[in-house]
Amino acid sequence: MLIFGFILGQYRRMTRENRFAGICFALAWCFLGTVILSEAADGLAILERCKLTYLPCFEESFELVFLLLFYTANLRIAEKAEL
Repeated sequence: MLIFGFILGQYRRMTRENRFAGICFALAWCFLGTVILSEAADGLAILERCKLTYLPCFEESFELVFLLLFYTANLRIAEKAEL
């Protein structure tokens, strides 16, 4: 938890002046929460022996969106810092 707080503080500092990167970073964490909830629902469906055939498709799509948003935020931060 301490490491998560440190990383979050660093990203807040880096995205303070770059609004687009901040929005991408916030949306990325929202999609990560959605991925975790989708994984939990899929696990519960397996335990209950339900057929949720489309849920893994959405979960994998949310993972891809999370990675792309996080990557875009990092690119915008690097672009702003002229790296």
